[in-house]
Amino acid sequence: TNFVIVLAGELLKNAEQLIIMGIHPSEILQGYLKACKRTLELLPTLATHRLDDVRDEAAVTQALRPVLSAKVNGNEDVLAPIVAQACIQTCPPNQKFFNIDNIRVLKIEGASIGQSFLLNGLAFARDSMSSTKSVQGGARIAVFSCGIEPSSTDTKGVIQLNSAEELKSYNRTEEDAMAKVVQELADARINVVVSSGNVSDIAM
Repeated sequence: TNFVIVLAGELLKNAEQLIIMGIHPSEILQGYLKACKRTLELLPTLATHRLDDVRDEAAVTQALRPVLSAKVNGNEDVLAPIVAQACIQTCPPNQKFFNIDNIRVLKIEGASIGQSFLLNGLAFARDSMSSTKSVQGGARIAVFSCGIEPSSTDTKGVIQLNSAEELKSYNRTEEDAMAKVVQELADARINVVVSSGNVSDIAM
């Protein structure tokens, strides 16, 4: 962070002056190590706030304000409650296994930080790939971490086709395989598909 870089810069600046005065770098290092040890002893006595319950929204919000003010100064009062709610809702029973990837930030053009809000679910900054823009009466959603397209191997292969009929047969094989996938989704009454990869024209 910026604070770490600034602090390290000041330590190096002071060390430069000590070297000019004739003090050996090894002695400067020993002095910094002693100062670090003493600092770690004093830090617990300087705490002004302690977070005992990570699921207390008010306490988490208070703890987040100074952290956020270093990044988005002036907007910490808006963002701290939102970040606190997001962290608490995604925090597992064992807080040591908290995963920051469970919280995503979606930026929308034309909006401001003051318009930020917490959305429980998924949001995408893009339009639907199909002509259907909304689902009435509830949605059954399938989420894939891969694309909806014919599978391919990691190594390159060569397919030799000797006639137009063989080419048609090869294309039909891909189409039939994709049709089977789409039919399985339809049989499961899935009407919304979310994919992290490409959706092939065959699937569409």
